[in-house]
Amino acid sequence: MPVSEIRQNRPRTTKRSSKAANVSAVVRDVVAGLEQLAPMQPKTVVEAFRAALPQHKSAQVIHIVKLIVGLEAAKPRPAGGQAAKHATAADSLTTKAIAARSALLSSGQVLPSKDICAVLDFTRQALSSAVRDHRMFTVDVGKDRLYPAFYTDSSLDRQQLESVSRELGTLPGWSKWQFFTQPKASLGGDTPLKALKDGRFAEARRAAIGFADR
Repeated sequence: MPVSEIRQNRPRTTKRSSKAANVSAVVRDVVAGLEQLAPMQPKTVVEAFRAALPQHKSAQVIHIVKLIVGLEAAKPRPAGGQAAKHATAADSLTTKAIAARSALLSSGQVLPSKDICAVLDFTRQALSSAVRDHRMFTVDVGKDRLYPAFYTDSSLDRQQLESVSRELGTLPGWSKWQFFTQPKASLGGDTPLKALKDGRFAEARRAAIGFADR
């Protein structure tokens, strides 16, 4: 059979176009979700997107994510080019992430250890033990290691709160913060903190187990 006929009869594949479409969808998700991901630690954001790309393993997408969260510096490129626009967008989003974390400190949503100890009547040793046992967790804002103020909320049963925290295990602090403060479909659109306040401890605990296992 002539080569031209073989080529004509060969079934066409849409693998390349399908791959491109999948990568484009991921890029759109990156842009749409960054505001929500801003409180997370940069390495956690990158790993989340790396896990979402097992089919294509797109180095380009991972590089864009690293640029955005500040784990890689943008290489100097000629001004006015597309690369310069990407770098500017990355700088802007990184600045927003830093500002969002600083705002939590300014608004008293995260507290230094001395304030947490004062409210809970904890010694520093007791506080360290709670963090070591994953009953409580810390978040980093710049060089400061801080604690979520919701641990001092008297409307929450602290024993239940610590139990849910324990289910999150060794996840990074900002991932745990995201869990407690972001609405969850499994909780009917409520945050786990709201569910705990409403007495839905079992639901909040299941949500934590699912979040840690994903």
